[in-house]
Amino acid sequence: MTPLAHRALGWAAATGTLPYLTLKALWLTGSDVGTTDPALVHSPAMVVLNGVTAVLDLVVIALALALTHPVGRRLPAWLVLLPMWVGSGLLVPVAVGVLPATLLASADPSTPPDFLESWVRPLVYGGFAWQAVFLLAAFALHARARWSPARGTSPLLPVTATGGIVLAMLSGVLHVVLAVRTGVPAAAVQETVSALLALLGAAGVLGLVRGSAHRVAAVVAA
Repeated sequence: MTPLAHRALGWAAATGTLPYLTLKALWLTGSDVGTTDPALVHSPAMVVLNGVTAVLDLVVIALALALTHPVGRRLPAWLVLLPMWVGSGLLVPVAVGVLPATLLASADPSTPPDFLESWVRPLVYGGFAWQAVFLLAAFALHARARWSPARGTSPLLPVTATGGIVLAMLSGVLHVVLAVRTGVPAAAVQETVSALLALLGAAGVLGLVRGSAHRVAAVVAA
């Protein structure tokens, strides 16, 4: 992929933050758009929460640009990996689990109303899904450029990775149990997706420890 196309992935990911940031800016400046309970949205606790989550979306923009510009490869690895793994851990489940479940719930007339208009959650979660797709694509290219061919790894990697694999497997099992026990189809979809993602993460970490030939894919999966 050309450098221009790679940068386009970053700008595309940044564009996905616009619906969320726009709503946050409107709510923080006193607008009631998209709300059915303005008093709740403008309560002190929600104002703080909206401010914090708006900042997190600004971090997504910074991360997207770091992944797709040369300066990003000069940053310490942890400064890229930590927000990427935290961000993908939040965004990917939304893309493949929460968004479909939300669309199912919005189509169900028996779904009880909440403090947001029915269009808000699909719009916001759709933006999150958009971010997930383009951030992962940008990160895969960043990882290939930065860590291929594979370099040596820390001797502590097998120890820390084993702990991560065990926790991921336990998380996957827990989500499977919750998926089976819940009587709500939308919740079952979310739990099933979370279980699959946990197992995929464990497989990615295992690939890193074993020095898989597909190390970039392992990094992205982890």
